Amino acid sequence: MYDSIGYILPLIYEDDIREFNEKLNELRDPSVIYVSDLVVCTHKWHLRRHYPELTFRFEPQLVIGKIIHRGLAELLKNRNFEIEFSLNREVYVNSRKYVLKGRVDAYNRDEKVIVEFKYSRLFREKPLEHHVMQLQLYMNMLDADKGVLVYLTPNAMFEFSYSRLDYNIENHVEELIKDNYHPRWNWECRLCIFRKICSFSVSCSLHSR
Repeated sequence: MYDSIGYILPLIYEDDIREFNEKLNELRDPSVIYVSDLVVCTHKWHLRRHYPELTFRFEPQLVIGKIIHRGLAELLKNRNFEIEFSLNREVYVNSRKYVLKGRVDAYNRDEKVIVEFKYSRLFREKPLEHHVMQLQLYMNMLDADKGVLVYLTPNAMFEFSYSRLDYNIENHVEELIKDNYHPRWNWECRLCIFRKICSFSVSCSLHSR
């Protein structure tokens, strides 16, 4: 006989839910914007502030990705990289202050290099556009010269390097506040956690037929 409740899984869950609860007030705060908010459907940010609890997900792929991140972080920590480097930048839109927040997986301050890890079940021929966009935003916020995307799947590993392109971060924040892109990418509605309560998802579904 075995105990179906488990011994280790509840510990992993408790760790995830603790981190989520600590962040809950921030998720509701209308003045807080994450860099990841700027690279996807703008309406998700508006919905998240009202329904933050819906964003909590306890799924194997996310847990595995988190474990891989921690392992790679330990590897780079001994090679002059700062791990989970936090970013904060004040941005003003129509005289209102917003705080743009981000967390870079690894940052080499001396070499001005940013590294982002992405775990996926499979790799679709090229880096995803929103991953590249997020990396570029980080590079602009840190004035970094080089950004590296590392994709890890069960069957392959790929690394892509980018030079910094100039991004107008204030414009990106203004687009988010004005809710200009819903969706930004054609695959978003299908995977969105808010699709059952979002009016835009209806038109998105009709358009994709």
